[in-house]
Amino acid sequence: RELLFNSRVLATYSRESEAYLRGLFPKKPIVWLGHFTDTEFFRPGGNRKSSERFLLCAGDHKRHEDVIVKVANALQILIIRVSADPRVEKYHAAGPSQWVKVRSSITFEHLRLLYDNAEAVLNVVDDSLWPVGITTFCEALAMDKVVITSGKHSCSGYVFEDGSRPYFRVERSRDVDCWLAAIRSAQRNEGCWTSGRSPRDMAVRFCSFDVAVENWKGVIRLLNEGGQNA
Repeated sequence: RELLFNSRVLATYSRESEAYLRGLFPKKPIVWLGHFTDTEFFRPGGNRKSSERFLLCAGDHKRHEDVIVKVANALQILIIRVSADPRVEKYHAAGPSQWVKVRSSITFEHLRLLYDNAEAVLNVVDDSLWPVGITTFCEALAMDKVVITSGKHSCSGYVFEDGSRPYFRVERSRDVDCWLAAIRSAQRNEGCWTSGRSPRDMAVRFCSFDVAVENWKGVIRLLNEGGQNA
């Protein structure tokens, strides 16, 4: 709180956090930023090589591993769980579900291939306090995937000007039934996006290099307008 108080400009990845910070510091400049993602690297390749159906769940921090297991068991569809956290591999090695396979220490090229071949990306995270899972969320958008994500900070602010969101949100991230309902909606093709409103369109609009550069230029301008004293 002291660090926030002494900062001249505040930047956040979450609109929910932005609103909270404006309540605390109504006179400070506060900027929402899209999470920078290499949209040139993370782009759909159109070269599917997998012969099996699977859902992808990637990331290291604050994932609901027990919910992932329950979802996999209910659907009886393979979930590939990608994580560099050894605790994740240890958890699933104990045998919670035959439908969950862990991949660890893989290359970015391998991760991109998994995104490309996945039926959908599940972002099963505890994002109640801050944007946990935002890297996975934005990479999956860039890969033009069907994304089903916890509906709090991980995707906060990602909405087109017309109000559309090319992804599915789960508001109660520990509720298995909510995840199953969202997955089944995605499987029924309820996410047929209009032209210019696809998941990849959103990633390019909010997360790409040129956008990130302009956003940070704006932050620096605000910083300079505040004078030399931090």
